[in-house]
Amino acid sequence: MKLFILERPNNIDSMKQLYQLIAANKGQESLPIMNYRKIEDCLNSMLGNLLIQFVLKTHYNCSDPLLRNNKGKLYVNSSSWKGDVSLSHSHSMIVCAVNPNAQVGVDIEKKSDIDFALCNEFLSNRELNFLKSQSAEERVSVFYKFWTLKEAFVKAIG
Repeated sequence: MKLFILERPNNIDSMKQLYQLIAANKGQESLPIMNYRKIEDCLNSMLGNLLIQFVLKTHYNCSDPLLRNNKGKLYVNSSSWKGDVSLSHSHSMIVCAVNPNAQVGVDIEKKSDIDFALCNEFLSNRELNFLKSQSAEERVSVFYKFWTLKEAFVKAIG
């Protein structure tokens, strides 16, 4: 498995550049790029798709299109590619994982303050107890470790 990380430049703000990204992403209309509410997420998704295509072409000699299944999982539309891809973005960071031999999932999140009362919805009792046993300064990091592991797992299994 290989991981690739890209930091989105902050100067992509003109409509001309947005249209150039859309044109570069032509043929990927089945990807829900324009469904995002924030322009930054739209750009991150487009850049992430382009990153995966670049990685597939340069590292695996695969030029087949990316699609999503009915659950939203990315896949390469190819009879010859047997691997898996995964994409995540948060704020200006974009990460993709590519595994030519097995399922893969990846998640990235920018740490910020969280309402720990909401953790009951996302964590098991065992995870909650472990979280509560941590020092106040460690709780945010522990929460994000649990969260990103769960998200990556769900992305891997589709």
